[in-house]
Amino acid sequence: MTSDEAIDVIDRAVSTIQDVRSRCEPRMNVLDISGVSRLELYNSDIIAFLLSPRAGHRSPRIGELFLERIGKCLDRNLQGRSIRWVRREQPTKEARRIDILIETDQGEHIIIENKVGAIDSDDQLVDYIAWTQETYGAAPFTLYLSPSGEAPSEASLPTAEREELERSKRFLCISYADHITGWLDDALKETSVSEHALLGSALLQYKDAVEGFCGSRKEDNMEQIAIVSDLVSRLGSDRIAATDIGTLQDACAAIQRAVDHFAIIHFLADIRAQLIELGHARVALTIGQERYDDEDRWIRESLVESNGLGVELVMENGGQKQFGIGLEFSEATRNASVYFGTMAHGNGLKSKAPPVAAPIGLLESICNYSTDACEWWWHHARPNLWFNQALFRFGNGAAWQNEFQSLSHHVVANWFVPFATR
Repeated sequence: MTSDEAIDVIDRAVSTIQDVRSRCEPRMNVLDISGVSRLELYNSDIIAFLLSPRAGHRSPRIGELFLERIGKCLDRNLQGRSIRWVRREQPTKEARRIDILIETDQGEHIIIENKVGAIDSDDQLVDYIAWTQETYGAAPFTLYLSPSGEAPSEASLPTAEREELERSKRFLCISYADHITGWLDDALKETSVSEHALLGSALLQYKDAVEGFCGSRKEDNMEQIAIVSDLVSRLGSDRIAATDIGTLQDACAAIQRAVDHFAIIHFLADIRAQLIELGHARVALTIGQERYDDEDRWIRESLVESNGLGVELVMENGGQKQFGIGLEFSEATRNASVYFGTMAHGNGLKSKAPPVAAPIGLLESICNYSTDACEWWWHHARPNLWFNQALFRFGNGAAWQNEFQSLSHHVVANWFVPFATR
């Protein structure tokens, strides 16, 4: 198979996707459209809302169904239990915050640690469990929630401690793909949603959004099946030449790299445009230490040097441009590290102290994880897995642009604007 033939196969795959989508039922998911379906904080808010007996859905049965499902997984009888209260972002003495903390009518406490792309902090679960036990006088149940049910990191909860908690039926890894969608199915069946159209619609929308970021949405799977069927019909179902598969993989990888590069360029340019509209005097695009006011020139040069692409709100002190507030990608791929910080660019600043102080929790408001030991000077920041996933995992069709702009608006509002006004 030649490279041209591989590109032709990919082009046919695009046509296949368009054909499958044209035959599917019309669909609309407000969470996908607004770009928040994969954001950890929003998912925690929705889950806490559904669990709370005092929430606007006025259906305590939804929380009871969750307890029953978790009880079965832990081999504990939680039948008949109800939820007394639900708290979001419960502070602990270690200046951490538990994503969701639940108290049942029997005085039991359940920790839900939600991870949608974010990384664990050192001793995170150890501290949560210790604080809850010390505060309420009994060992809590701990649920570690992730898209596919993976275990927490060794740094957050050592394996030996986790296995001991599992033996005592006090710890469970749960997944969006299985436990959350199953719970939502239970809620749809048992809460008389036919009599409450808005509640039923909301539950269906959230279940669809979860299936989307877990890769189990029916329409998405139909696309894959159709593409594989087309490949089999073109290349045969017998032994496909390894060189054919290799050529296809190379072609797909090249296209993916190009799309990643394009997405990053467009994302940074969109942030710059928003800051200019807000009235900031100078917003530069950057490649490494070089600032560019000409967007076309920046794009051309980024094709040659794609490492260190960024955008910077240039700050002045007495008319002298000394530093900037910026965002930078280590490379123009989805595997890049993303840096937030103050950029000095060697403009005469001698002090090791940052020229502006970072508000507590500022990076967390964007990235969904703690800013432990994060410095705010000269490109210092931690790799941001959540940010990369939110940027590159686009939705179907027009949802691509909506998620894209939602993330850029989020960064401008929660990073550049608060930092620039300090």
